[in-house]
Amino acid sequence: MYDGPQPTSNKIGRPRGSGSRYSIRFIIIAGIIGLLCLIAAIALTISGTIGLREYGFANGPLVAGIVLFGVGSALSIVACLAAGLK
Repeated sequence: MYDGPQPTSNKIGRPRGSGSRYSIRFIIIAGIIGLLCLIAAIALTISGTIGLREYGFANGPLVAGIVLFGVGSALSIVACLAAGLK
């Protein structure tokens, strides 16, 4: 038998559920970007609907707001699911 220091791995002896720091960062970043997208979507949707009343067919901000609602919702759902499964 050898009594010297034994080589260890990061995976051996680690408690279950303690993932890497990158997954926690992913959850935080996805959640923050999702919330920012939702805030921008609300602002663009409001300005887009006001623009439709004043300018007729200038619906660029409205379309961008609708797309950002989808992106923000998807990122928020992904962050919530990742946090729940963590």
